[in-house]
Amino acid sequence: MQTDKEILIKLAQQNPSELSPDELGQTALLRKIQIPRPLVMVNSSTSGIVAGSMRTWEAIEQYAAERSIDIDLAETGSIGLSSEDPVISVQLPGRCRIFFSRITAEKVSCLLDDLFHREIPDQHVIGQLYREGQEPWKDVPSLEDIPYFA
Repeated sequence: MQTDKEILIKLAQQNPSELSPDELGQTALLRKIQIPRPLVMVNSSTSGIVAGSMRTWEAIEQYAAERSIDIDLAETGSIGLSSEDPVISVQLPGRCRIFFSRITAEKVSCLLDDLFHREIPDQHVIGQLYREGQEPWKDVPSLEDIPYFA
């Protein structure tokens, strides 16, 4: 297997159709199209931090540790909706990434309980990022269908 740096250089220099199946698989992992475990991303922009995203981060870490759930937790930049911070996104293996607004530390447990049981909470949903090869969430709008993101 090539290093991430090697595969990114090769991808920049070649057409994706010229990559081997193994290289395409590695590229899908890097682009978060295919993931081996749940991925939770927390907006760590200035507005997110002011709104409490670091406490949200800590609550996510605590949630995963208490339940022995293996997740990838990552910081991300703003999607531009500062009035909705803290914004987090969650992607389960095989599913589209879904974005949620105003997820304070107190809301983490209920939100993740719902998602890990394949349920979408009634509140705080912004939308989902559709990608080929991922199963979309039912009754959740695509970010592309939301005028702000269009």
